[in-house]
Amino acid sequence: MRAMVFESYGEPEIMRLRDAPVPEPQDSEVLIRVGYAGVNPSDSKARAGYNFTLPFVTGVDAAGVVERNGGERNRIQTRGSRDHLVRTRREDLGQLC
Repeated sequence: MRAMVFESYGEPEIMRLRDAPVPEPQDSEVLIRVGYAGVNPSDSKARAGYNFTLPFVTGVDAAGVVERNGGERNRIQTRGSRDHLVRTRREDLGQLC
């Protein structure tokens, strides 16, 4: 997938559109094909030097279409469901989260 990645800490210019691995949903999670993603103050803080393993795919807010769930039943479980606003664990500035 393509995603916004930073490989060092710094200003917004360090972010690059790169290829990144598709995240695997855990039991209580779903994989979302991102239609819309937002930049949030936490993205700026992460870029400024939080202790994340680099390279890092940024983002915590996204909306899109459910691709699949991680296995355990949850309230968002239907493949193809639309219009979900999702608070992700990270990595939503990519095609999938």
